[in-house]
Amino acid sequence: MSNRERQHFEAFGEHTLLKHMILDKYLKAWARKILLWGGAGDQVWFVDAFAGEGSDRVGNPGSPVIASNIAKGVLVERGATATGEAPMRVLAIERNRNAFARLQTKLKPFIDHKPRIAAARKGTLHDYLADFIGHIDNAPALFFLDPCGVQGLNVDDLPTLMAGPHNEVFALFSDVGAHRLHATLATPERDREYEIQKILAAPSLFPDWDAEKIEEVEASVEASNEALRATREAAERILTEALRAEALPEVTEAPREERMAVLTKIFARRLQEAGALHVLSFPVRNRTNARVYQLVHGSKSKQGLRTMKESMSAALSLSDLPESARDAISFEVAIETSQVIEDVRQHFHGRTTVRWTQGKDRDVDTIKRYLLEETPVFPTQLTEIREALATAGHIVSRRPVVFSFPDS
Repeated sequence: MSNRERQHFEAFGEHTLLKHMILDKYLKAWARKILLWGGAGDQVWFVDAFAGEGSDRVGNPGSPVIASNIAKGVLVERGATATGEAPMRVLAIERNRNAFARLQTKLKPFIDHKPRIAAARKGTLHDYLADFIGHIDNAPALFFLDPCGVQGLNVDDLPTLMAGPHNEVFALFSDVGAHRLHATLATPERDREYEIQKILAAPSLFPDWDAEKIEEVEASVEASNEALRATREAAERILTEALRAEALPEVTEAPREERMAVLTKIFARRLQEAGALHVLSFPVRNRTNARVYQLVHGSKSKQGLRTMKESMSAALSLSDLPESARDAISFEVAIETSQVIEDVRQHFHGRTTVRWTQGKDRDVDTIKRYLLEETPVFPTQLTEIREALATAGHIVSRRPVVFSFPDS
């Protein structure tokens, strides 16, 4: 485990707590809704591919413990399945030996529970994926991919993860880390001849000293370049595994200031190619307001897209991040209001009464539902959009809120 990972598990930062709050809110809704729908079976799975230690050292629960507690709550609500199994199961996977030992300890109450709620495996998701998919058949599974950086993401696994009719992927994509790796590929090697010529151009009074200095520079240059070549090789391998080789020139051709966004778009595209019909990305910042990564969600369900947006927005409003960081995240996900208004006008053109939100009829087509299920709009922007529609003269009632988009 790297120093960065060890520091991470000493005490989770505010950005990690935000991520875990989003997961908690979404997973509760996802599991309960799928089990209530019917037709999707009577069991769902949460797979934590980078489970870590299970918690930090000050007691904040990590993703596998959060998921296991939710699974226990679902069991209390619904009881065991017809086969005597828990309706929600958790599979936690961790490759680091020491972290895995701590993970087993944290999950022991859930592993020993009757019926069993959780299972822990040492290794990688790829090690267990084929057997796991064969075991669960078409049972819905939410795969949580939360690596430290980019290493460990495997684009070739995505079609298998998304293969089930109700499967979803929720991933941490380190656009910052991916950009750093990509920059390594363009880092030039040190020029041996140039550095030697600098010494020869300003010789000392002692030729022996100059000869020693040249030997030292030659050794330094060779060691430095060898290390750089190894770093480049590792960076290319990690990026290729996460995004495929053809992504690298696409990023290189993009303007430097746009490359992080391009890297995220490529990862989102890979999820779409794997079968996700709706892909959502959410930028996360730390307490100093620096970007740290993107959370990317892939689903086949409009309801899943809407629920993830609602979970992200609700968690952000409750986060301990400074207001400046929360405002910056909200700004990044915001859509140009004028464009949204035009989209709404076109979608509801010809309708003289359109409710803003549902009444008793949950299936009715409303503006809020359209925005959250059919557009990139987040709940954080809904009030602004509603008031913009009213200002534009489309409102016909405020209780309930009803708008009109006539032909003329």
